[in-house]
Amino acid sequence: ADGLSDFLSQLFKKKTREYMVPELPYVLLRRGNGYSIRAYPGYTGVEVAYSNRREAWEQLERYSIGQNELNARFTPFVPSIMQIEATDSGSWSKKMRWVMKFTPPGQKDSEELPIPPSTASNCDVISQPSTVYAVKTFSEPLTDDTVTRMHDELLSDLKRDGLIPEFEEHKTFVQFDEVYYLGERRNEIWVPMEGHPWPY
Repeated sequence: ADGLSDFLSQLFKKKTREYMVPELPYVLLRRGNGYSIRAYPGYTGVEVAYSNRREAWEQLERYSIGQNELNARFTPFVPSIMQIEATDSGSWSKKMRWVMKFTPPGQKDSEELPIPPSTASNCDVISQPSTVYAVKTFSEPLTDDTVTRMHDELLSDLKRDGLIPEFEEHKTFVQFDEVYYLGERRNEIWVPMEGHPWPY
């Protein structure tokens, strides 16, 4: 009950940093030394491959204001979720996604507001089931080196505390602020958990 109350309170509570769109709510399961464990709801979103983060942001923004097969407008949720994966050539394969609709815990997905395909060929509709993540928050710029270092630190923290992450070829990191925001940023590393004691 406390976890669900925490989830719902995030929809209404005042934050120290006001974002332009709502934050995707979560249930806080644990506060660790240097990280937290959160349960995020399942969601439907839109994803685009990119080489430049600003261009990906603009592509997803165009989708949200009607560049889709229904000409429908959507209010996305922060954060922007990005995944990078090393390629055989030594470069990075990069994708960014925005969450357009989520399913609260204990409820079924609603078909009243379907997420339509994009009219852009490089933009895909994706679905993500509810997932428990270990999360490390930081404000340093999101360079490839910083993401790799923070990801490794988070894995080390989990190993220290006897928690088991799920193996992934890619690294997931998120950005809460707009790409043009000049103040202190809120960035995070997300690592899905495989072995954990929480019923999610």
